[in-house]
Parts: sequence; structure tokens; C-alpha cells
Amino acid sequence: MRENVPTAPIAAPVLLAQGETDPLILPSAQEEYAEQRCASGGGPVDYRTYAGRDHVGLVADDSPLVPELLEWTRGRFAGEQAPDTCP
Repeated sequence: MRENVPTAPIAAPVLLAQGETDPLILPSAQEEYAEQRCASGGGPVDYRTYAGRDHVGLVADDSPLVPELLEWTRGRFAGEQAPDTCP
């Protein structure tokens, strides 16, 4: 599992989305990972959480993440600066 978690700096912007009721990727684990990404010195990190969403529900058709992800991606292709939620 550790081999699947990048730890080196990532130069590109990163969007991390977490369902607050996800039983597979625990919110506390994702929050810790987001903090590590922020501390890595890479590109901007935009960490978002979604109340009432589990692992699959986060990407369901009615999820608020879906339009936000599309808008976030459009912004990157348009050359706009990525949001950064790191302190």
C-alpha cells in the first residue's frame, strides 16, 4: 500500500476530495495525507471534504464534487492559478 502513496513533491496542482463518511479511505487518513502534501513543497493542494458522502457517493452523478472537479480542471487548462488550501 505504501508504494501507491506518493511522498515526493508533486509540481502540478493537486485536488484532493474526501467524503466525510467514507469507510474505505478514512477522513482522518486523507487529512493527514493532505497535510503531508502541503509540507512536501510541491505545487498547490486544494483539499475539500464533502459531508454525507462515502467512497462511491463522492463521485455519484448528484455529488457536488462533479461540477467542482470539472470547473477546477477547466481552470487549470485555462492557465488560472490553482486554489491552495495549505496553511
